[in-house]
Amino acid sequence: MKLGKSISATLLSLALASSAVFAGQGGHHNHGERGMFNKRMANYLQLSEQQQSQIDAILDAQKQLQPQRGQRGDMKQQLNALTNTNASFDEQAARALIQDQQAKQLERKIARLHTQHQIWNLLTEQQQQKLQELKEKRQSRGHHKRGH
Repeated sequence: MKLGKSISATLLSLALASSAVFAGQGGHHNHGERGMFNKRMANYLQLSEQQQSQIDAILDAQKQLQPQRGQRGDMKQQLNALTNTNASFDEQAARALIQDQQAKQLERKIARLHTQHQIWNLLTEQQQQKLQELKEKRQSRGHHKRGH
């Protein structure tokens, strides 16, 4: 069970890093370019060109499924509108918005996990081991926390 959790954590880390960087959003390091992460991780894991192409295709497909950041901002504005009013609080509307938000977040997480699983299965056992070691090293330095 412990191995399963560590593999899940590794996959989550890979998906989060890859989705942010590959989507051109750059994360905290503001790389922004797909090639930056791809080149560094490909070199580290010694990915073949075929593996790189397959990973690019997987991440392109995931990117197509991700909503634009503006759509998430719309949800936040709607929630703020419920509280920033002189009219009575509409609890039913708030619950509906929050449930919608949670459902969308669940779907995004499931999609990321699916992407991680696909990428993990493209790697050789040696590459999986290297990735796992990298994840453990990062966790020991505190990089597993969001917003480091």
